Amino acid sequence: MKKLIILALVTMAMPAMSGVLVIGDSISAQVDSWPAYYREYTGDNVMVMAQNGRTIRDFTLPNDLAAMPNVDKVIYFLGTNDRLAGIPQPTIAARSLTHLRFLKDRGFSVTVVLMPGDSVVNKVLRAKAKGLRMEIIDLSPIWDNRLTSDTIHPLPELSRTIADYIMTSLPP
Repeated sequence: MKKLIILALVTMAMPAMSGVLVIGDSISAQVDSWPAYYREYTGDNVMVMAQNGRTIRDFTLPNDLAAMPNVDKVIYFLGTNDRLAGIPQPTIAARSLTHLRFLKDRGFSVTVVLMPGDSVVNKVLRAKAKGLRMEIIDLSPIWDNRLTSDTIHPLPELSRTIADYIMTSLPP
């Protein structure tokens, strides 16, 4: 009985494992993507909901997202494909606001990550995130096109840099 009580006390004293859900496109979906390094650096439980070619316009969040165990943070890193496809600003604005409100309403701490550049997508995402009082991380200070395979998809060195930058930029 004493062992059971001690085990219960130790378990209660241990901090709960932090959980992070990454919502993204191919930048977050590659084998050597930044979420893999983020997981390695932080030890956090990192779940990746990323897919090549994913756009804000076409992505629908699962309704049961709030039931995900041990997830308290969401890193929203979408928009590159919308920018490349020239999706109209009103479409991006409406859909991204729907996503971000959905996540906030379910109690997640949401951080929006922006690709480098002064694109319409970045302006819309920055405005929506700011309006909802969400953290914003702009990758412009650390982005190096020489460390990409095609100016968009990071090579492992840039993926490690992105993971470190996001990790140190997130609020505690």
